[in-house]
Amino acid sequence: MEVRYRTEALRLAATEDGVVHGVVVRGADGRTSTLHGKAVVLACGGFEGNAEMLTRYLGDRACDLPLIAPGIAGNQGDGLRMALEVGAATAGQFDMVHAEPVDRRTSAADAVLYGYQCGILLNGRLERFFDEGRDTWDNTFEHIGHEIWKNQEQEAYWIADAKSLAVPGFRNSLLSDVAPEQADTLAGLAKKLGIDAEGLEKTVAEFNAATGSQEFDPSRLDGKATVGLTPPKSNWAAPLDTAPYIGVPLTAAVCFTYGGIRTNLDAQVVTGGGTAIPGLYAAGETTGLFYHAYPPATSVLRSLVFGRIAARHALSQQSS
Repeated sequence: MEVRYRTEALRLAATEDGVVHGVVVRGADGRTSTLHGKAVVLACGGFEGNAEMLTRYLGDRACDLPLIAPGIAGNQGDGLRMALEVGAATAGQFDMVHAEPVDRRTSAADAVLYGYQCGILLNGRLERFFDEGRDTWDNTFEHIGHEIWKNQEQEAYWIADAKSLAVPGFRNSLLSDVAPEQADTLAGLAKKLGIDAEGLEKTVAEFNAATGSQEFDPSRLDGKATVGLTPPKSNWAAPLDTAPYIGVPLTAAVCFTYGGIRTNLDAQVVTGGGTAIPGLYAAGETTGLFYHAYPPATSVLRSLVFGRIAARHALSQQSS
């Protein structure tokens, strides 16, 4: 097998009757050539690395979305572009992305905060903007990331106290290479975070006053909810009243896009009428699948499953 680095895919090569048999590429020397094959599998990511395409499909301020890891900068939407040129149909929600709340103090990859349920989330005005206890983290972290980008001007803060630090495994829920800011008072924490102390103290006091006396149990949906607070906190609403206080400044980072190429169950790229384009397959994030939300942990799984299906079906076509 030959691997070519610094080689860009430009367009698909096809016969006059529409059978895809290769890819026209540009090498490091700037010259073009055609790589021929019996089939082509497009598995080159979405378009989260392409600011123009993000803006086209997501709208204003799409360019404000940082990448969750540097490697996805190469996901320029080339597979989608090339497939559309030969008549492929699309699938998935093009104006939606999977974004995650990350620590904005670092440029490290995947600096995601998963343990936000124990504590509160504030925007740049130091107002709560999300029900942190609506569900478990795996069912809400994507919605929080999208909310931070779409409606909170890419600025958020997570605030908690010693009770969060005491939750078993809590320290593993922040993947940042920088420890949370910590102080013995809310005013001291505000100073470290660069936010207004009075505003932080006011919001925390309002939250604490709305918490009830039920038992706090971070191991389950404990029903410990706020009363008379908007937005509510539906579970794990323990008052923030025990030093040390901790906090992390957050922003939203894009992980992958939703919209992509439509395929059939054999991973063949299909047209708007459902006809398979001979010799052309797609797998992974290049394909469109998700609408409104994605089932957690399925993004890599679908890449593995349909990559294998594409390869096996392509081989079966050559031997038949």
